Amino acid sequence: MESSLRGTIPFFCRWQGVVCGRRHPDRVVSLDLTSLDLFGTVPPHLANLTFLRRIDFSSNHFHGRIPQELSRLSRLQYLDLNTNSFSGMIPSELSHCLGLQFINMSFNKIEGNIPSVFGSLPSLYELDLKNNSISGQILTSLANASSLVVLGLSFNLLSGGIPPSLGKLFVLKALYLEDNNLEGSIPPSLWNISSLEYLYLGNNQLKGSIPQDLGQTLPRLNHLAINFKKCMDPYLCLCPMLRL
Repeated sequence: MESSLRGTIPFFCRWQGVVCGRRHPDRVVSLDLTSLDLFGTVPPHLANLTFLRRIDFSSNHFHGRIPQELSRLSRLQYLDLNTNSFSGMIPSELSHCLGLQFINMSFNKIEGNIPSVFGSLPSLYELDLKNNSISGQILTSLANASSLVVLGLSFNLLSGGIPPSLGKLFVLKALYLEDNNLEGSIPPSLWNISSLEYLYLGNNQLKGSIPQDLGQTLPRLNHLAINFKKCMDPYLCLCPMLRL
């Protein structure tokens, strides 16, 4: 697809949302088609644009499955598909895009489990899968994505417990797990992620209590949503930035 258009670069690279490279002016490096009221499916031959680093198809009306062929985009760093009508499962082959830093598939109709291989993405700093129909458990392998800053899994059908291994995400700032079917106790390791600023655990079946030294272990915490009866205990005042 791309090679057939090399002779028409003067107008092709001026199309709305299309960015071509500086070093390789006949190669597409970014497609930003957000909020253009687009319909249809994402064609598998999009993967022929092998220099793509950024795809933003957010806030459109795309439907159908996310093509597994996107895994051939070895340079891909940014994938934003939020607020569409994508369905089916997340292709596990996306883990082949080892440079992925940002994945947002929130507000779609995606089903199935979270691919365990996402934990093998060393540069992934944001994974947002909120507001889908994703089921199964939160896998311990997600803790291997040690660069994660934002993990959004709210408003899905996730079950089981919160893996203690998530406490190994030492740079995590935002953890969104509310409105699932999670149960059991909150692992103590979660209260030791000192970088946490946003912690949303409400509307699950979790039990336990909030540590009394929360202000010391989570000094940056400013948003907390949880169902515990002890949420309003006076010692939460020890978190000066906390909003309940």
